[in-house]
Amino acid sequence: MQQCILSFEERKEVLELPYPLQEWTLSSPHNTYNFTTINTGEVLAIGKKNLKSITINSVFPAQDYPFLLSKNYPEPEACVQMIEKWKNSGKPIRVVIVDTDINYAMAIEDFSHGMESMDGSKDVSFTLSLIEYSYLNVERTNPKSAKNKKDLKDRPGEEKDSGASRHKIKQGDTLWDLSDKYLGNPRRWQEIAKLNNITNPRTLQIGRELKLPAKDSKNDKG
Repeated sequence: MQQCILSFEERKEVLELPYPLQEWTLSSPHNTYNFTTINTGEVLAIGKKNLKSITINSVFPAQDYPFLLSKNYPEPEACVQMIEKWKNSGKPIRVVIVDTDINYAMAIEDFSHGMESMDGSKDVSFTLSLIEYSYLNVERTNPKSAKNKKDLKDRPGEEKDSGASRHKIKQGDTLWDLSDKYLGNPRRWQEIAKLNNITNPRTLQIGRELKLPAKDSKNDKG
């Protein structure tokens, strides 16, 4: 029987769900993009992975059932209050499902609960929806150094483009075709998207000028 353990702020607060997990779902989606090109037709490009999500359906027991996995657990109302407090804190929690590879920092996306009054047990059933939390690594910069770089960039004739050429978008262009044309490898389309801060490669603005990364022979086809 699997048990779920939730913790908050480096295990300052820990909630071991006493009820054996009967139903939980892990979703691990991936970004994909469909392009229609003149030469190839429809093409599927695989992008970066999306954040994982978990949905847990379980019960906070109001009675000491013999099958429970933990004996010292809070009352159902205290469990509800604890999770509500974590959800409203704006901080992630740690989610561990014993005997699995699930050990993630996650944000509480939704939490719903209700008392099972039909059997008179006063148990509280709940659904906990969680989404993977991604820590951001923010690079610190020296303000003086950043100013010097800006001054150099603003000087006429001194802007460097790392050998990149440019292309003005016209009707029918796709990043896949442009990558094939200029870089010799259509699968390098993500480099063009990243260089130009394009979040939706399906929608390209006609007339916009794109920067193109330098052609690297080791990434070329053949």
